[in-house]
Amino acid sequence: MKGQGRKEMFPDVSAIVTFLKDKCCDEVALTTRSIMEYMWQLEPNWVTNYMAEKRSGLLALQCMCERLANRLFTQIL
Repeated sequence: MKGQGRKEMFPDVSAIVTFLKDKCCDEVALTTRSIMEYMWQLEPNWVTNYMAEKRSGLLALQCMCERLANRLFTQIL
């Protein structure tokens, strides 16, 4: 069923999914930092605003990337 589950916060999740799939196909190590850097390239204003809204800033972004990757990997695999 579609429409259930947690709403994604990042505006371009489909690009992140493609990024994750490409990294897996290339057998390259996937890190939270690489996801964060890719998000920064796609939506620098969103990343800046997200970090400014959170008390822990960079740590909040890192945790969000980890949760996003965990959810997407369970869907991909």
